[in-house]
Amino acid sequence: MAGFPIPSDFPLNSFIGQEVTQICIGSQHVRINFYKRMMGAELFDKWEKGAAIDIESGYELWDLDRCTQKTSNEDLGEKSGCLTVLLGQVITAFEKLPDNEIVFRFSNGNELKLLTDKQGFESYQLNLDGNSVDITKNW
Repeated sequence: MAGFPIPSDFPLNSFIGQEVTQICIGSQHVRINFYKRMMGAELFDKWEKGAAIDIESGYELWDLDRCTQKTSNEDLGEKSGCLTVLLGQVITAFEKLPDNEIVFRFSNGNELKLLTDKQGFESYQLNLDGNSVDITKNW
């Protein structure tokens, strides 16, 4: 069974430069909302709604090459307060990993690795410019 990977034509590069403005934590779901600077904004900062990431399976939060938090679906609600270190931070890079996992790098040096569910359930969703993709593990 093939998993649901990030499509090759999905505009991942558009995540770069977007700032984390909100983190919503539910019992088994986390949503990270972003805003992006509007093109041509010169005198005043002008922002528009940007991307969003929905996490359902789990993640690893890294700081200075060490994992500071690892979660699974069962403990997303109780362990995700640590994500507030990402508020106000900008995505500077990303890297696609095996098993359809991905890591986002932020302006403060933190990294957020989105994990895929070992049983193949929906793991995370990327929402960007009106496009949305559900990601699962590769089989």
